[in-house]
Amino acid sequence: MNDNINDFLNWEVIKKTMNFEAPYNEFMALKADKTMMPFLSEDKVGNPKPYYAYRASSGNLIHHAYSILQLKKLIALSEIKSIFEIGGGYGSMRRLFSRLGFSGEYSIFDFSEFLALQQYYLSKVLDPFIQTNYISRSNQIKPSENGLLLIATWSLSEMPIALREEILSRIQPDFVLIAYQNSFDGINNKIYFSSFETRFSHLKFVTHKIQHLPGNYYLIGRKEH
Repeated sequence: MNDNINDFLNWEVIKKTMNFEAPYNEFMALKADKTMMPFLSEDKVGNPKPYYAYRASSGNLIHHAYSILQLKKLIALSEIKSIFEIGGGYGSMRRLFSRLGFSGEYSIFDFSEFLALQQYYLSKVLDPFIQTNYISRSNQIKPSENGLLLIATWSLSEMPIALREEILSRIQPDFVLIAYQNSFDGINNKIYFSSFETRFSHLKFVTHKIQHLPGNYYLIGRKEH
């Protein structure tokens, strides 16, 4: 309520919940791939801390790009027609997809307070004509259209089971990008996401350990041809 919004990325509550300093090997993977490097220039909004190995960017943006790089190994971005992101942080992932050329419908499900932050941030970094749907209640979720990508990087895995089920009962994704940890708040996520795969049996899934983040995994799925 009182701190300087121009410095919000350095507020303690934001640093502890939304900032992640990408490990060096994530940056090196992006550098080796090359396709993502032109999109890693950071904006000044929020006063982000420069990444130590590539000061034109930030650790957060590099980490988001690394997650999308994992998705691209299985799914061409041109196949994605709409995106539903659970837990949008301050809007960095949405910004990056726009930079990558995605122009379809983009929706973010989050707490209303975080949605307000995302609206502020994205209004500063995206062209005004680029629209985003901000959703705080599951009954606001519209039926899925073909080509929907579900993104939930360390968000779905940190929700109570009942809320997870409430959201997932309303969407039918064709593509999935999920990152999760072994367990959270007493919930065994390995068991949960095994049942998730069974639930969306029309998708073909690949799970791989994130070697530099022990106990964490990427779960990527796509509709079978």
